[in-house]
Amino acid sequence: MLATAAAVKLADEFRRLVWDSGPHGAVDLRHFYTWVALWFNGQEFFRQTNTAVYPPATYVMLWPLLGWMSFNAARWLWAGTSILALIAIILLIVRIAAADTRQEKVFIALLLLSINGTGVAIGNGQLILHFLPALLAGMMLLEHDGATLGREVSAAALITWAMIKPSVAAPFFCILFGWQRWRVLLLVLLFYVALTLAAASFQQEDLLTLFKLCLAKASTATAHFPGTRNIHALLVAAGLEQWLTLSSVVIFAAFGVWATYYRAGDRWVLVAVAALVARIWSYHRLYDDVLILLPEIALFRIAKQSLLPRQRTIAGTLLAVTALAMLCPARLLDQPSEWSWVFNTIHTILWLALLTYLIIYAHVDRPQVIRITDR
Repeated sequence: MLATAAAVKLADEFRRLVWDSGPHGAVDLRHFYTWVALWFNGQEFFRQTNTAVYPPATYVMLWPLLGWMSFNAARWLWAGTSILALIAIILLIVRIAAADTRQEKVFIALLLLSINGTGVAIGNGQLILHFLPALLAGMMLLEHDGATLGREVSAAALITWAMIKPSVAAPFFCILFGWQRWRVLLLVLLFYVALTLAAASFQQEDLLTLFKLCLAKASTATAHFPGTRNIHALLVAAGLEQWLTLSSVVIFAAFGVWATYYRAGDRWVLVAVAALVARIWSYHRLYDDVLILLPEIALFRIAKQSLLPRQRTIAGTLLAVTALAMLCPARLLDQPSEWSWVFNTIHTILWLALLTYLIIYAHVDRPQVIRITDR
């Protein structure tokens, strides 16, 4: 079932990315392409665009992929780099999951390829597949204590690339804080500041004005369309837009404290919780459902290697249910219909169940009862 869903979905989405000339073909990539051109033309970017909500550094990071060619060429390049990104993610998650047999490796690969959000990210030309390998590789370099300066610099560079989309990458900084990776945090900050200054040099406004305009655009966009299946969407629906900022502060503070307290546990459980926080925190749409891959990998590790039979059973059951739920087509989730709320509610309940279980498991795992040799 997973293989069939992956084959059908990916074939159609690569067609949409490369050949679809309609309004839905490479829709987000078209926006990115236009934004990069506007930014480097020196125009008053945030005053001329209504939908651009990414900070200045993002446009510098997008330039190598979009800024020096025609849009049609960019579509083909994006397709090629998307394939490379899928391969890289598969290689990384197979290692993270400690998959040994051929069947296990195929299953792990299909978890990524069959998620509906993976296909949507490709067809839209969204960012997540292009930075997820860097984020995973950066975390892998920091998995063990006592990393050398070279490994820390490499990890910082990789994690900085993931900052191309801060709304996804931000919760993972709480992990670095919990792991007390101060030098890595400082390096990421320095790299990101350098990219921001480079980007700002192409605009007429000063840096402070650029960030004020960017934050204003982001706040307005979130208030008008907060995405689906996230806390900000719930607050907007309840007419509590004024609580968006405070809710973000509370979520990050709570997660940072939790990650610090449980930093000695299985680090991929912590990463999985960070992924869930990233997905249900703020504005996200179907393409960012790829983040649910990381909790799935954590569940696989537990189901395969926990020394507690009860934990293996619970994790295996949750993994099976999640893998099936993430096959749900976009038209049942993102299109107005009398049934969309049902499927969105099912996903929300499932993700909260995953979050609850992984938080509880992190406590259970404090004596390190999970049998993984490369913790």
